[in-house]
Amino acid sequence: MDKFEKYIRTHKDSFDAEEPSDQIWKKISDKLDAKLPAQKQVKLVPITRLWQVAAGFTGLIVAMIAFQVYYNTKNNSKLVARVENAQNINLENLNPELAETEQFYFMQIEEKREELEKYNSEGLKTDTETEKYMTELDIAYKDLKKELFVNSNELVISEMVRNLQIRMDLLNQQLEVLQQIERSKETKKGKSL
Repeated sequence: MDKFEKYIRTHKDSFDAEEPSDQIWKKISDKLDAKLPAQKQVKLVPITRLWQVAAGFTGLIVAMIAFQVYYNTKNNSKLVARVENAQNINLENLNPELAETEQFYFMQIEEKREELEKYNSEGLKTDTETEKYMTELDIAYKDLKKELFVNSNELVISEMVRNLQIRMDLLNQQLEVLQQIERSKETKKGKSL
């Protein structure tokens, strides 16, 4: 060990006896406080105020929903009135060409149904799927007709004509199938004789 180290070890207690004065610690504390930003005071909001604000927002939302429901109901009632009036209006007044086309197809469809009825009376039944599909087409046609009175445009008219054409094609196919069945029965009868 060297002399310096010995000196420190022997006089260790005298080194620890000295402490900085309180003024030095105060200066250090002041300098640290000056460097730190001032903390903001936190305001506490009473819980009743929060409930009042929440109730105000809830009331506003309920009022908006009520207004929307009222507005939609009012518009829907106008639309229903227009559709009801549309059912009373003749198609010839709105679109004479479509009325003529509709009349032509309805006559053709009625003739095909009468032919199918003859086969039904002879014991050959039409396909239940076809009847179900025809019912769906009838419903769709009525909906298209209502739409035409509300919103008259070429797309609705073309869909109405397309619906009628599909019904005609469906009835023609059903008739063709029944005619083939009848021919095959006649052929079998001719061979058995």
